Amino acid sequence: MLALAEHEASLCPRCGMPRDICQARETEGRVTVPPPSRCHVTTAILGAQKGYAENEHPSALLFGASVPP
Repeated sequence: MLALAEHEASLCPRCGMPRDICQARETEGRVTVPPPSRCHVTTAILGAQKGYAENEHPSALLFGASVPP
């Protein structure tokens, strides 16, 4: 447990990478960011949620999803 806590403390709270990498001066200008990918499950859930926007407390509704085999 102590080792896990030490490891988690070494990570950047913003990006989740080790601080000695993401906050090093040598890293500046060397970072590449690939194009985003899409979570199709989240896309489907967000689409389904639109139909419930007028319900009382729509943020309290819990949505799930399944993907057939």
